[in-house]
Amino acid sequence: MCVRNKKTYALNVNGFEVKAEYDSWEEENVLDPVIDLLASIRSKNFGNGKTVAFFSGPPGAGKSTFALSLCRRAQDRNIGFSFECLGLDGFHKTKSELARTLIEIDGKRICLIDRKGAPETFDAEAFSETLEKVKYRKSFMWPVYDRRIHDVADCQTKVMGEILLIEGNWLMLPGVWAEARKMCDASFSIDADDALLKERLIDRKMRGGKTRGEASEWFDRVDGPNISFYRQASAPADVNIVLKNGILVLSNKF
Repeated sequence: MCVRNKKTYALNVNGFEVKAEYDSWEEENVLDPVIDLLASIRSKNFGNGKTVAFFSGPPGAGKSTFALSLCRRAQDRNIGFSFECLGLDGFHKTKSELARTLIEIDGKRICLIDRKGAPETFDAEAFSETLEKVKYRKSFMWPVYDRRIHDVADCQTKVMGEILLIEGNWLMLPGVWAEARKMCDASFSIDADDALLKERLIDRKMRGGKTRGEASEWFDRVDGPNISFYRQASAPADVNIVLKNGILVLSNKF
């Protein structure tokens, strides 16, 4: 039996410690080609603002983990350009704002906090405005989401990278999201099978303090529909990355 040696990356994802494992095949055939593509784009567009890459995907697909792993791998390889991962989650509307905002769906008035994670619970305009400032300035502040408090953190991070990896569920939607994509130099989608997404999302909610029953109910009411909406409404990305049988693969070459 062939044993695949794996490399482990210890990462901090929105306040949670996460370990990501990749074998040498995944590093050489998935991570490295993405890094090389972004480095090539950066070399050609140097002086035209920061290089921006979007990493979209349904909830639970592993966008944050993958983007952070790319940053670590690029650093290990001494690419020559600094990579930095930034999350869309920092543009969640705050819990207090969600709690006092009602919307109507199918004739029912629903509090936005009960739909947290859906597109309407993000400030898409603020995201687009901030992305423009980040792309064309030497440094700027980016909001940070903390899963431990289930809210946007008081602190922000100073953006200093040359190649920015922006990860989030709704980056490929129409409307104001499409306006933000005008500043994107390359887009990637990351997906996995439904069973794995559900398992990850329930585990995430339990890690955040919910019981299994509460986490399952949240998946059925919010996360599950968000997965379906992502796949129905998102524009195609330049490159697709999928998790098949526990192994990451590029489903199209570039």
